[in-house]
Amino acid sequence: MKQTKNRIFIGLSETSGYYGRLYEGLVQAGTDCFFAPIAPNKHQYGYRLKTNILVRACQATIVRSASSANILLKALWRGSHECLKLCLLVWALFRFDIFIFNGGNCFWGVKDIWIYKLLKKRLVFICLGSLTRLPFTDGSFVTGIYTGKKPSIEDFVSESIKRQKKVDIIEKYTDIFINLPSQAQLNRKKYVSLCNIGIPVGRMPEDTCHRKAKSAECTVKILHAPSYIGCRGTYEFKKILDELKEEGLSFQYTEVSGVKNEELMKQLQECDFLIDELYSDTPMATLAEEAAFYGKPSVVAGYFAEKYVNYYEKDLIPPSLYVTPENIKQAIRKMIEDKEFREELGKKAQLFVKKNCTSQVVAEKISRVIAGDIPETWIMNPGGIDNLYGYGLSRESIKEIVSEIVKIGGKKKLEKANNSRALEAINRFSDMVR
Repeated sequence: MKQTKNRIFIGLSETSGYYGRLYEGLVQAGTDCFFAPIAPNKHQYGYRLKTNILVRACQATIVRSASSANILLKALWRGSHECLKLCLLVWALFRFDIFIFNGGNCFWGVKDIWIYKLLKKRLVFICLGSLTRLPFTDGSFVTGIYTGKKPSIEDFVSESIKRQKKVDIIEKYTDIFINLPSQAQLNRKKYVSLCNIGIPVGRMPEDTCHRKAKSAECTVKILHAPSYIGCRGTYEFKKILDELKEEGLSFQYTEVSGVKNEELMKQLQECDFLIDELYSDTPMATLAEEAAFYGKPSVVAGYFAEKYVNYYEKDLIPPSLYVTPENIKQAIRKMIEDKEFREELGKKAQLFVKKNCTSQVVAEKISRVIAGDIPETWIMNPGGIDNLYGYGLSRESIKEIVSEIVKIGGKKKLEKANNSRALEAINRFSDMVR
């Protein structure tokens, strides 16, 4: 029996360059693949896409709608965008067999998710963000970074119910759900662990500063490059660095945020090490991988540091200095003072990324998963919530929010909505504060 090649559609947005780099890896492997980012991305990750007029038109209508001051024109551009999305969907349904979607959204959230099953298309969801995190342990939601306003206590309850419903729908219809165990707090069914698949770094600019940085004797250069200020630990890092300077340590600190990818790569080449995040649920996210490509190690903190090694195959444990938030100052101090340790960790990180995190390697693993060739160690079966502290918040902040949720009777609403995952977390936090 002749085996047909996969025809893969990837949509409809970008997260940290992941999907464009996955697209590049699949294309390099000879897969018939199309990536459709229907909104322009300010970071400009540098990968090469073969797009079509429908995608370009979708991007153009988003730009026109955002820049229009006239309410009627804005509505016209938004309506045009939705019509173009429909045309793109119809074209894709005729053209492709496998659909890979970013996070929790098809073309219209999950409203159109049944169509793919009806037409016998295979669905793959790759979760890289907040969808499966409990809202009250999700720093990006708590700080209101995406919504522009901080949520009320009632919002935490309603958002928990909303997210759980969405995850349940996706788990019902999708063929493959790929997620990080540290953020899979709302998953109720088996999923494939992203830990053992990896995050692709893709094609990187040539290191023009590497030789100069190695040969010159100069002050240690530290880089912190949050995509947004709020829950990355930026203010806490500044305070710690001020303390270290007062204690006599010499270094140069650079902070950049929201810059184009090309500028960010230059900054990574020029630094000696990266300070990434204070409350991260992964030891080596995309930025730390990009730093590693140039041989620059990263300091990362998060409560998941206490148990993360249990979720990786031995040779796939990312080599960063991943510590609990309480130990971040000591970790930064070590990176500044111990040049031999810093450079050795940078070499290990570079070897790791070039071996395990290229677009081709990650694309090959995704192709294996799609083909059903999934090692047993890659499959996660959700039991109790392991990473209770989530992302972007201190333990104390989460406990305060949970206490307020209990006070307003939030548990009853969650019980009524059958939100067992949120209830489990709230009960465990409540036991801690008794």
